[in-house]
Amino acid sequence: MAHLPNRVHASGAARVFQKLFPDPQIRRRVCELLAASIEAAHEVDPANWGVTLGAGSVGLNVGRGAALSLAKNCLSALYDGRLLPENMPREVQLESGRLQTAPHAVRASFEAEKIGEFWPILEPSHLTFVADAARGFASRAPRSPTWRDAHSPAVTRFLSAELEREIPSPSYAPLGDAETSSPETAPEAALPELLESAMRARGLQFAPRHLAAFFTALSAKGLVILSGPSGVGKTALATAFASLLPHAGEVENSIRLSKSEVEAGRLPLPAPVLRYHALPNAGESRAATLICDGAAHAAKLVGDGAGGAHLLVRGAARKWLIAHQNATFCLETAWDDEAAKPAFELLEAPHRASASNHLFLPVRPDWRDEKPLLGYFNPLANRYEWTPFLRFLLQADAGFRAENGLAYFVILDEMNLARAEWYFADLLSILEAGRGVSGRARQPLRFDFDARATGELPPRELFLPPNLYFVGTINADESAQSLSPKVLDRAWVVDAPRPDFRAYAPQKSRTDFELNGAQKRRIAAQFTRAGRFAVTDQALVAAQLETHPVRREDLAALSDALEVSGAGFGFRVFDEILLFCALAAQNGLFGDENEAFDCAVALKIAPRFRGARGQVEAPLRALETWSDARRLPQSAEAARRLIAQLERDGFLP
Repeated sequence: MAHLPNRVHASGAARVFQKLFPDPQIRRRVCELLAASIEAAHEVDPANWGVTLGAGSVGLNVGRGAALSLAKNCLSALYDGRLLPENMPREVQLESGRLQTAPHAVRASFEAEKIGEFWPILEPSHLTFVADAARGFASRAPRSPTWRDAHSPAVTRFLSAELEREIPSPSYAPLGDAETSSPETAPEAALPELLESAMRARGLQFAPRHLAAFFTALSAKGLVILSGPSGVGKTALATAFASLLPHAGEVENSIRLSKSEVEAGRLPLPAPVLRYHALPNAGESRAATLICDGAAHAAKLVGDGAGGAHLLVRGAARKWLIAHQNATFCLETAWDDEAAKPAFELLEAPHRASASNHLFLPVRPDWRDEKPLLGYFNPLANRYEWTPFLRFLLQADAGFRAENGLAYFVILDEMNLARAEWYFADLLSILEAGRGVSGRARQPLRFDFDARATGELPPRELFLPPNLYFVGTINADESAQSLSPKVLDRAWVVDAPRPDFRAYAPQKSRTDFELNGAQKRRIAAQFTRAGRFAVTDQALVAAQLETHPVRREDLAALSDALEVSGAGFGFRVFDEILLFCALAAQNGLFGDENEAFDCAVALKIAPRFRGARGQVEAPLRALETWSDARRLPQSAEAARRLIAQLERDGFLP
């Protein structure tokens, strides 16, 4: 059994559809077919349908069961047999009499490559059946069908993006959340209010504009540097933000094989996997399958009558469990309304040892190469010396491969105590090389060690996953190193706001307040861009240029003005500013689009100025003039602040 895809993020559904229907034209036709079926069901009853997503299947469930099933290059659907033509093509496999509640229902299956030939013949009958099924077969549909908890928002989100139109979602909660929340952070609260309330609950006060800049910049690039004097909350902002997003311990179906249970041949099942199956009554059982160590074993699913269940195993499966007693695994299952037996799989999950989604690393002044981060091979001990960063990196990589939809954060505290170009050089070069279609870096990190090395070893190569985010904090004083243009060009630099002691009101953190799962997933979905993570999306850049053509002229004029003094910028900066604006329009954290553009220019252009007065004064005044002409107060203020520092000191460090 393959790993289950993420049922929330559109990227999980996209991977399944690409695997099931590799041909883009066929995949498009299948998406249109599925969307039409969803819309037909939704029009009749918005609460009586749902879509499920498996590792190798997609299903549309209406009323009492599956109305449409998609498998590898194959479609299977239910039709109103009374409306089917008499002379059906031989390639269409027909089966009737499956449903007692709808004796006229006929299931027909055919290969996906025939969709253009067969679907025009079958569509009217299928959509009629879907509408009847949504009505509940004369009100005989269950009040709460089992497929509700298995509904996958990822499918409808993928269809909306693929077909470029809004595909409806069922009227019941798409994430199946039952959590309650306080009025202050109700699920319907807008993202800005949600972030501010969560920060206040942690005793932190940040201006909405500062939160918006940090959130959008980190979402766009994955590398943000927080700059400012010591004690203004730079590190607190990074760690608090990481805590607002889901982490591994909140979403995984982990299970520990206790000695007493496995010796009795019992495998208790965690609640999250049980919601996908109809459980036997107390004392009753049904046939099931347990997959462990790559082999399938017969088992019995036994209900306890209180909403719980366990697997009863014998023989080789029991021996395997006993051999792995006290170990922790992840238990996964697939939802299939037509499966004769439910299947469960035990998966080893070494990356789940730590549930935290962030790693805090204080930078030391003696970091002169990449060894403090990536480790090194010790020839004397004939082993590889591991570091917390390397283990966390592999944890993030495993999370991306498992499609868990989580973001992982590395916080480099006081990162300019040492020269970032020394210890961060390899990572900077890889980030500069860009990312492939999957989101991974195009160039790998390479780990060198002797072929005869013993002990735990890292992989020879590792392509950075896009779900890994870096946040550095720097103190703007004389005790630290200045950042080079190479670092600044590859990061977003967010200046901490000046402390306003007149408006400062010390706050204690509130232990009675916490975001619920639905709210954390809302923030994560917006931040990770529905599972795409930190990838420069050229489609978003192109769309921004199409809807805001003046942005092209504005940035061209700015580059021309700065180029005169040798301070122009390239395509990377151009793309990142426009991507920032596109993401800001989606997250709604800024007051308007002009404010987002102003913020992007201030963050991306102003920190680039370094050097003596004769070198940087002219481009700074050009930036000030350009900003004033376009009524961009943040960019103009950034330029004036640097000009004042230049007049005072004669140079910018």
